Amino acid sequence: MWLPKNPWFVGAVMWPAIYLNLSYSFYWYFIHFVGIAIGMIGVWQLAYRLSHKIELAWFALLILNLSGIINFDIIPYNDNYILVTLWPWVLLFFLRAVYDHPKWWLAFVLVSGLATMGKYSTLALVGTVFLLTLFVPKVRKSYQQPLFYIAIALWFALILPNLFWLLENDFSAFKWVDSQIEQGFNLHVVSSILSVFYPLVIATIILYLLGGKIGWPKEQPTQLVNFILLLPLAVIFGWFLFHDGGRMT
Repeated sequence: MWLPKNPWFVGAVMWPAIYLNLSYSFYWYFIHFVGIAIGMIGVWQLAYRLSHKIELAWFALLILNLSGIINFDIIPYNDNYILVTLWPWVLLFFLRAVYDHPKWWLAFVLVSGLATMGKYSTLALVGTVFLLTLFVPKVRKSYQQPLFYIAIALWFALILPNLFWLLENDFSAFKWVDSQIEQGFNLHVVSSILSVFYPLVIATIILYLLGGKIGWPKEQPTQLVNFILLLPLAVIFGWFLFHDGGRMT
C-alpha cells in the first residue's frame, strides 16, 4: 500500500483545484509562482528588519535570481516551494515575537506549523528556536507571556493530527527516509552544500568588494537568525558526511 511521505499541508494546498474543478497541472504550476512570490516578499522584509537598509533588502531579494535550486528545481514541480514560501516569514515573525510584541508568536506558530506540515525539515528550525527559548534570556522571557502558551497550543493543534496519522501508520514517512540512507563516507554532500549556497558566496564577494566586512554580527537579532539557520545545517552536514542519502543529498 502506498503511503504519502509528506504531511497534510502539501495536499491541502491542492483543495481549490479539486473542489473548483481546475486544471491540476495549471494550478500546481500557478501555486508555485504564488508561493515563491510570497517567500520573496518575506525575504525582503526579513533582510530589511536585520539590516535596516532598503538597499540591502533589495540586494538580498535580487540575489535569489542566482539560485538554481529556486529557478530550476522548486518553481516547476517540487513541493519544497512551501519552504521558500514560509521560512522567511518563520524567521521574521520569530524576531517580531521576541523584540516587538508576544502576539507575533501566534503568527510564528501558524507559519511554522504549516511549514512543518509541508515538510518535516521545518522541525529543524522550530527545534532550534525552542533551544533559544531555553538558553537566551531575551527569548526566555517569552515564557512569562500568556500568549506564548496560546501559541504553543495552536502549534500542537496543527501538528497533532499528523502525529496521530504517523502513529497509526507506523511512522511510514520517517521509515521511507531511513530506507534512503546508507552508512558510508559521503563527500558528495560538500558539492550539494555548494550547489545550494553558492549565491551567498557570490553575495559575500560583492559586498566585500563594495567595502563590507566579513564577521559574526554584533546585533543579537542577526545572531539569533544565523544560529537558527547554521546550527541545523551543521548537524545535517555532519550527519550526511558519514551517511549517503542518495537523491536527498
